[in-house]
Amino acid sequence: AIHKWFVDNVQGGTDDCGNYYVSREQLEELKKLCEQVLQFRHLATDKLPPTQGFFFGSDKVDEYYFQDLEQTVQIIDDCLALPNSWEFEYHSSW
Repeated sequence: AIHKWFVDNVQGGTDDCGNYYVSREQLEELKKLCEQVLQFRHLATDKLPPTQGFFFGSDKVDEYYFQDLEQTVQIIDDCLALPNSWEFEYHSSW
């Protein structure tokens, strides 16, 4: 679900293992979305749906899905705690 979010919201729909700039605002948006789904789990398939496919991981909304969201929030918190002069990239690898 997280990779799909980056493909759709950062990479313009292109899933090509490229390096893509991610703004602090985009990270804050993803964090807010993850927190919303963690609080209201029934929204998972509407707000941050898992995506079927080998490179996207599991397509189930289960405890592993929610653990991934919790980990994503922690990573984003760590990133946003860095100085404002830092820039971020997303890079996926198959």
